[in-house]
Amino acid sequence: MAVCVFDLDNTLGDLRLVDFFGLLLEPKVIPNHFGYGKVQRELFMNAINNYSNDTKALLTMLKTKLEEEVETDKILRPNLKEILTPLVNQFKKGPIKGFIIYSNNANLYALEYTGRAIEHMFDTPNLFIKYLDRNHHERVHDIPDHSGYPSKLVKTIRQYTNEKAQILFVDDLVHHDLLNNPSVTYIKI
Repeated sequence: MAVCVFDLDNTLGDLRLVDFFGLLLEPKVIPNHFGYGKVQRELFMNAINNYSNDTKALLTMLKTKLEEEVETDKILRPNLKEILTPLVNQFKKGPIKGFIIYSNNANLYALEYTGRAIEHMFDTPNLFIKYLDRNHHERVHDIPDHSGYPSKLVKTIRQYTNEKAQILFVDDLVHHDLLNNPSVTYIKI
């Protein structure tokens, strides 16, 4: 059983437009985007959870409308469908457990949007098993590097697959823990 792991920005696409709207449409991502601490995050989430039903309905309608109107082929990598087709076919047959987006993007909405767009592209629900944004609480081992961004580690990916599973990792940058691991097939694009 294998798992396919993708970076987001400059790998699956250019999500700047979606990233911008994500802060408006999914206010739950704001604490992640600005790196709030636990107490600040809890206060912020309590405020969001207390939105009126009208506000929640408006945000849902705006998100749906945006996702219907945005031309994903202008946001996602050119020829992404052709690139992913062999992997999706293997997912459908069973050797691939699923896909993960593992990104240092701070806006969870951009990861989730991309996952929904790809699942829609292939009419294949549940293709993505995890979205790991920069501040995801399950990235406890991912220590920031010299640039301030957290590293990407096999140990983090292993939370979603067994020790023997092969990992296909696709990114536009090099992450040495993944690059030098025999259980990882690393594709730098």
